[in-house]
Amino acid sequence: MTASLHYEAPPLIEVVYDLEFQPLDAFRAPHFGLFWSRLVESFPRCEQAPPLGDFQIIAGIPLPRVWLLGEPFLIQMQNNRFILNWRKDPDFADYPRYPKVKDKFRELYANFSDFLSEYNLGVPVPTACELRYVNQIDQGSGWNSLGDLSKVFRHICWNADSESILANPLAIAWTGHFQLPGDMGKVVINIKHGNKADDTSVLILELVAQGPVGDDVWGWFDVARDSLNRSFRDVTADEIQENVWRRK
Repeated sequence: MTASLHYEAPPLIEVVYDLEFQPLDAFRAPHFGLFWSRLVESFPRCEQAPPLGDFQIIAGIPLPRVWLLGEPFLIQMQNNRFILNWRKDPDFADYPRYPKVKDKFRELYANFSDFLSEYNLGVPVPTACELRYVNQIDQGSGWNSLGDLSKVFRHICWNADSESILANPLAIAWTGHFQLPGDMGKVVINIKHGNKADDTSVLILELVAQGPVGDDVWGWFDVARDSLNRSFRDVTADEIQENVWRRK
């Protein structure tokens, strides 16, 4: 695999590990609470949300997706999915790097699997995985207007013409799909423009690896991480990597 590049000030704001498995037919709503009781000291807050993707309906009611929050981490669970989010928080240290977050996900998933075994709820059979990196590139950090896209993204530019009514776009959205090595799935790159609460502009660069998976879940995540690292390197411009994110 390619050696990992290191950035002293990366624009990364969120990482998501998502493991999908065959539905657990015996899993019921009270089991969410029983599992939470094992983690409540580290994840003291609980919320619920609509389920993601395909989901199972029990007695005419879909089971929810449950959130367990313990900053800077968030666990998301439903009866066919286990997800861990790391989210940047100024009150906590910066991104602890891939091995530590992967180990955290692996530890929590093992705890979940042990819980399922203890209550005879079945063994999860993995079907698909996703690894997602979300980057926020603030206005003034290597770019000032959408006419500066080529300063951020090496393959995307806007040839501004001061005489044209299309001199600078007001917003942008771009998506590209690429193959993961070994037919292991795909990489999706999303670039979009938005505004923060203080009305300053940001560019959001989302890198997503998705694919079917068999027994080697952790090997898949390693390949996905390597591919997303290379994708970030290849889609962003050298100047911003070196001068703003301080590539090493």
